[in-house]
Amino acid sequence: MLLLQWQRPLDGNRPMTHPQAQARPDTTLPKGDFDAVIVGAGFAGLYMLHRLRGMGFRARVLEAGSGVGGTWYWNRYPGARCDVESVQYSYQFDEALQQEWDWSERYAAQPELLRYANHVADRFDLRRDIECNTRVASAAFDEAAGRWVIEANGAARVTATYCIMATGCLSAPNLPRFKGLETYQGECYHTGNWPHEEVSFAGKGVAVIGTGSSAVQSIPIIAAQARQLTVFQRTANYAIRAQRPADRCGPSSHQGTLPGTAGPCPRDPDDGHRFRLLRRVGAGNARRGARASTSGAGSAAASPSSAPTRT
Repeated sequence: MLLLQWQRPLDGNRPMTHPQAQARPDTTLPKGDFDAVIVGAGFAGLYMLHRLRGMGFRARVLEAGSGVGGTWYWNRYPGARCDVESVQYSYQFDEALQQEWDWSERYAAQPELLRYANHVADRFDLRRDIECNTRVASAAFDEAAGRWVIEANGAARVTATYCIMATGCLSAPNLPRFKGLETYQGECYHTGNWPHEEVSFAGKGVAVIGTGSSAVQSIPIIAAQARQLTVFQRTANYAIRAQRPADRCGPSSHQGTLPGTAGPCPRDPDDGHRFRLLRRVGAGNARRGARASTSGAGSAAASPSSAPTRT
């Protein structure tokens, strides 16, 4: 999704280059040999480092960003949140870790997911083996030595028996190639490369291109601020509301009980749990069944407060 603000005058173009291509050159990456080098300090990279340490391997993580978190470090657009129940983001390798962390929402928002990733990195002292601001430029296998040679930021070089790519499937934003975009004088933002500082849309005209999950999540929040919002879409998306508070009802119950009460947990007849939707389809609701069948992987869930979950 690309956001185009057309109010002028503005301070020129905001380049839509991928932040991972702009890692700072002041890396402290030491030249050395490791058993394994892991590229990426997202949820997979953090777990891989922890697991390899436990097996006695000398491992090093190379991360292009200035912090851990992967997808949830880079994606900071308004309304960003996960599309699965928060507890599914909890690591299961440590029972104490699971018990000490309480998710505040059923579908956690980006700031909470990022806090959790940082909590795990600190709790297990993972940072001492993570090199941030380090973008990998190349990785080549030396057949004679039987080792990987990894170069980062133009000069830093390490070798390893194993090179593990933990870059995930959401690490490369799809930058559009619209005619005239390079000369556009307004501000341009991409949900996959959102500024870390707050962006204000107050009093501005905003165009949103695309209606994927990130658009479903951000449009209501941007619309509440902007003077005018226009959405350009190729294909209409299908969104259902999500029950946000994590402590309202059990994740698999049709009807629950509010904590501290004996009464049932109130639910809107269309409160939007996907398993309830499927259950209704199975019960023969032809109208809902037809709509659900066209949603495919492009469906998204939107919460009652207009902060959608990500799909």
